[in-house]
Amino acid sequence: MSKSLSTSEQQADLFASLKGQVAVITGASSGIGEATAAALARAGVRVSLLARRDDRMRELKSTLVAEGCPEPLVFKTDVSESQQVKHAIEQTLEKFGQIDILVNNAGVMYLGTVDGAETQDWKRMFATVG
Repeated sequence: MSKSLSTSEQQADLFASLKGQVAVITGASSGIGEATAAALARAGVRVSLLARRDDRMRELKSTLVAEGCPEPLVFKTDVSESQQVKHAIEQTLEKFGQIDILVNNAGVMYLGTVDGAETQDWKRMFATVG
């Protein structure tokens, strides 16, 4: 009879299977994107960090390198600007030779009432989705 794996054992197996792969993570400067990038890097995944806040990504890079993780690539990128995304992807492929994982996490959220929102704000918010 085979033994069932616990949730933590299943997670360990999953992360072990990712070692050596390459991930591109958008929205990597905070929140879910930052946490995902850190978890993947700690599992041995080579990560390419894309976000608008360069300073936050560089802090994350320093932390991960200090922990012995593979050195991340960092690209100041506004995902609503296709040329910036194209550049980051091309550089990731040049440096790592492949992309195995995409974490498409970037987004913009405007706070306030709908009736007071500017059309341009809504257009910019939806431009990060597609």
